[in-house]
Amino acid sequence: MADLEILQAVVPAGQTVSAPVGIGFKTPVALSIPSGYTGGALKFNASPDGGVTWQPLFDATNTAVAITAPAAGSFIALNPTTFAGVNMLQLAVTTASAVSTVIGLAVRTVSF
Repeated sequence: MADLEILQAVVPAGQTVSAPVGIGFKTPVALSIPSGYTGGALKFNASPDGGVTWQPLFDATNTAVAITAPAAGSFIALNPTTFAGVNMLQLAVTTASAVSTVIGLAVRTVSF
């Protein structure tokens, strides 16, 4: 796992959507949830055009890609095939926080 990289998805204070995270040719494989996390469920938005427009991310079964109740301080494995072809993401939380929330997005090169 030499190419594992942790990118930061920052949800600004009082907001529910992170700044865009460019992942390039790597694939998300896990999330690192901060110890003080209080944002509720997590969902993903993807951009098909380099960050101009954003759409909710759905898997091949037409189910929204979401983590219903991520535990504070946890490391959550993701299914890499769900993110194949995505090169820009946003994380959306259901509850805004009074302080910025930084969620680690672990990405790596994955062969499909």
